[in-house]
Amino acid sequence: MAKISGTNSNDNDTWQWTYFSVLNMYLNVFYNSLQGTDSSDDMSGLSGNDILYGYGGADSLDGGAGTDALYGGTGDDNYYNAEPTEVFESANAGIDTMWVDNGYAVNLLTLNPNVENITLTVSELWFDTQVVGNELNNVMRGANGKDTFDGSLGADTLVGNDGNDTLWGAHWSLTADGSDSIYGGNGDDVGGGSYGDDYINGGNDNDTLYGDNGNDRLSGESGNDYLRGGWAWGADNNGNDILDGGSGNDTLIGDSGNDTILGQDGNDNLNGGLGQDYLAGGLGMDIFDYDFSNDSPSGGAIDTIASFKWSEGDKIDLSTIDANLFLSGNQSFATGQMNYNSSTGIFTADVINGADLQIKMIGLEAGFAPSLDVIA
Repeated sequence: MAKISGTNSNDNDTWQWTYFSVLNMYLNVFYNSLQGTDSSDDMSGLSGNDILYGYGGADSLDGGAGTDALYGGTGDDNYYNAEPTEVFESANAGIDTMWVDNGYAVNLLTLNPNVENITLTVSELWFDTQVVGNELNNVMRGANGKDTFDGSLGADTLVGNDGNDTLWGAHWSLTADGSDSIYGGNGDDVGGGSYGDDYINGGNDNDTLYGDNGNDRLSGESGNDYLRGGWAWGADNNGNDILDGGSGNDTLIGDSGNDTILGQDGNDNLNGGLGQDYLAGGLGMDIFDYDFSNDSPSGGAIDTIASFKWSEGDKIDLSTIDANLFLSGNQSFATGQMNYNSSTGIFTADVINGADLQIKMIGLEAGFAPSLDVIA
């Protein structure tokens, strides 16, 4: 490897040839530029406005202070302190990474075309940084600040690390993109996928995660998390999602699709939405929330509730369903309108002049009584 360093001013005053016998190459420093070789070069421009050419090989280019231009060429290149530096890469010229010190208080950074990865490095000062990806499969890694990542198109990997981060696989995208992997890390994070089968892990603390379209897997881990298989405003919520709340008091909403909703530890609120859903509360006092009778309609593909334990305070909540459509307003279910058949394991709520709701109960603790264990 050749290591080349510039001066502390604009590198435009000298013509210098330096011979490296080990690599048997010549390097040219001329008119603001440092030029590498087809081998793996380590180049630093220090202060001043520099132009660095890596050419072939896996190069490391550090523009230093000043507004620099870095050309990696072919090979898997690394660009350091790459802001406000301009980075230039050709298509299909290796897997390249920008390393940006967010101590420079970068507010908005758009990943350069044909550069795949970016890492925000730790500085003495922590700043909020917004990074927008490109159509490639990007890897974005945050530092200690409040980072906002938008992977844009492609199958992206976003890692927030510390701080209250916002991580979008493709924010507000209405076109198909790749299957993204999103990791919030520490902090109260907000994360969301887009089209594609996404994996979203909130990490520690209280996170808000959305799957959008596709067959997504959302994991809240520790903290009081809000997980939703689709978007809150209801567009493109299809997909068979898996929502795992982890520890903490979580809110889990499946939206449409045949979803698997796992509350795990804590006092959780589970809502499967439309589709044939599987819901398991786990330990704690859990609420199985039904907003409409067609969330699990009689005669259709009904939901399954597993391991319901009334002794832990579990409840089925039907309070938002109108039990009698003949009357105005929202009528509560009377005791005679709810029934549990222990032979079939089916719980039924009879809606007068409307479609009934049915739920399959498995692993049900003995002693279940609809009059006591259902919020009507």
